[in-house]
Amino acid sequence: MTWRWPIASSSASASRVRSATPARAFPAPTPSCCRRGAAPASPTGAASPSPTGPIVQVFFGSADLDPCEGIVGVPRTVETADPESALRALLAGPTTAETAAGYQSWFSAATADALSAFELRDGVARVSFRDLRMIIPNASSSCGSGMLLSALDRTLLQFPQVTRTRYSIEGDEAAFYEWLQRGVPEE
Repeated sequence: MTWRWPIASSSASASRVRSATPARAFPAPTPSCCRRGAAPASPTGAASPSPTGPIVQVFFGSADLDPCEGIVGVPRTVETADPESALRALLAGPTTAETAAGYQSWFSAATADALSAFELRDGVARVSFRDLRMIIPNASSSCGSGMLLSALDRTLLQFPQVTRTRYSIEGDEAAFYEWLQRGVPEE
């Protein structure tokens, strides 16, 4: 089964070909290798999401945890509880209230429109970004690339229809993984 969402703008939800899943709570992946299973942690004082839509988890660093290893799930209200909506929420970065509560991320308002394509086929989420290298140049450190990949993976892998992830810059996987000083994962 394939879910495909054309990306035209940040309001691309209107052009969805198919809605993925109904809103429900999904277990978060474990930190060891981003597989589903562990419930997300959340520091005290986190902003509650608005009750006007489905809630997904987006994953950010926390001031309470080691910046190279610790990310936590933060509830975020979205239009539809699907992988693309959760990814868009992640790319927008922490809200002002979330930042005040100690959440940190490579993602911010500067990356909110960085998604150029999203496709989900046979369990593989293929995500293409506009060129992020100038917007977040320091993500290429070992700590930075680990945090960035973990936030992306855990945000997408919370959905049972996503079993693997692949990332690229404008369709070029080698460019994405080279930027993060990592090898392109095998198919």
